[in-house]
Amino acid sequence: TVNSLPLNAEGKPWGDGVGLFSVRYKVTDLSGNVSNEAVRRINVTEAIGLNSVMNIDRLMSIYPNPSNGLINMRLADVQSQDVSVVVYDMLGKAIHQQTLKGNNLQVQELDLSAAPKGFYLLRVKTGDQVYSRKIQIN
Repeated sequence: TVNSLPLNAEGKPWGDGVGLFSVRYKVTDLSGNVSNEAVRRINVTEAIGLNSVMNIDRLMSIYPNPSNGLINMRLADVQSQDVSVVVYDMLGKAIHQQTLKGNNLQVQELDLSAAPKGFYLLRVKTGDQVYSRKIQIN
């Protein structure tokens, strides 16, 4: 196992700092079979507080989820700043970015129909608040 995570006081990898980290590993089963090398990226972002990271519903509605790749987004209230929307694949690669006007309360479409089926992370930021939601494309 090779990783870029910082070490804690015990010398063990610990991702408690903001940044993009990676972990490379191979798995060996009890029979000695070895897997291909896998790489996982870990994107640690600043959290203002547990509620601001967890409760995206206070900021906007996102539907349907799961979807066919066409997702509707509507702000719950006028925001003092524009809203940044970034969609990440499960490896941490940004596959879509767009900005929503903070004063537009109309439904806006997020088109991920060209993306492969699977799970994605929708990250929404306005001002100093960051929200996340797992989305699924069928």
